[in-house]
Amino acid sequence: IIYARPGTDACFPRLRPMLASFPVSMTAKISYSLYLWHWPLFVLARYNLGPDLPLWLTIALIALSFALSTITWAWIEQPFLKPLPPLHSFAKLTAPAFMVVMLVVTGLLVRDVATRYAQFLLPERVTALADAGLDRVHGDCSLTIRSRDFPCRLGAPGRKPDTLIWGNSFARMWTPAIDAAATRSGRAVIAAILSSCNPAQNGNEDAECRQFNTETLHFALTDSSIKTVILSANWGDPDETATSLEDTLRSLHDNGRSVFLILEPPAAGFHVPHTLAISELRGMAVPKLQPAATHWQDQNRYIEAFTPLVKRYGLRLIDPTGQFCNKDICRVLDDDGTVLYYDSAHITIAAALKSQSLFQTIFGE
Repeated sequence: IIYARPGTDACFPRLRPMLASFPVSMTAKISYSLYLWHWPLFVLARYNLGPDLPLWLTIALIALSFALSTITWAWIEQPFLKPLPPLHSFAKLTAPAFMVVMLVVTGLLVRDVATRYAQFLLPERVTALADAGLDRVHGDCSLTIRSRDFPCRLGAPGRKPDTLIWGNSFARMWTPAIDAAATRSGRAVIAAILSSCNPAQNGNEDAECRQFNTETLHFALTDSSIKTVILSANWGDPDETATSLEDTLRSLHDNGRSVFLILEPPAAGFHVPHTLAISELRGMAVPKLQPAATHWQDQNRYIEAFTPLVKRYGLRLIDPTGQFCNKDICRVLDDDGTVLYYDSAHITIAAALKSQSLFQTIFGE
């Protein structure tokens, strides 16, 4: 739009009448107020009525956003743009300082009120559901950049790692279960985890991800103590993933490494802790969950795509579906009320610890 400017030297003359029209130019003028107003209107509406607002209400909120933005543009923004009378140098110094102090004090008060509201006014069950968003493992652990808040080493202390877990945040979320399973078996595991870096992304444009995958594969092939490699990520397109993984699996297989690949758990499709907490608070039904048949259909696409790799390179698949789905539906709450996801796709620590049986075949239990 900037390049197509509606001036006399417009790059696209045919767009000039449209860009210079009153609706477009007025929207540009109130755009900052519009940015500020639409957010609380939609947040408050979803807070009270649920995440899926009806179309008529969405249109009404947009219209209200425009109306309020026009008012604040005319009554607040425009008056502030007018020249002020000359200020004494002392006022020039103290006025901004006073405003900063007031902003900090207001922020602290609001934070305190929000915390007290959550602790004392909300039902315990609501806060427990919301807190599931905090039940997650944080931090990366590449082989070259040692994170201070995430353990590179899992399993039994004093043992040399013989297993490598390699992947992104979808690998990180399984580490509590892998740690517990390895500890019980007296085994140790080393983690190579980098957020948003898929082991199958050999052609990734992200230089850090490419380097990470290259170094991790080199480590897996050259460290003679590593006998088992576990791959885990959000895999993307099944056929493309299978093709991208082939060279890595061939190298690991030819060097005597056993490889396991963890398939993704079913995705909830909505932010689970937030939605459950709001639903509990408002007495509303939780949004419909994914039918088990739908997830199995998607999962079978991965199984079919990976089957040739299973036959060629001895790849073994770990499917966590049974931990989250029965024959009819995939759940986000366990029978005992445990929240299984900390967002829309990643599982909580509690859910991981309940899934230790998935890794029995890896650690020989």
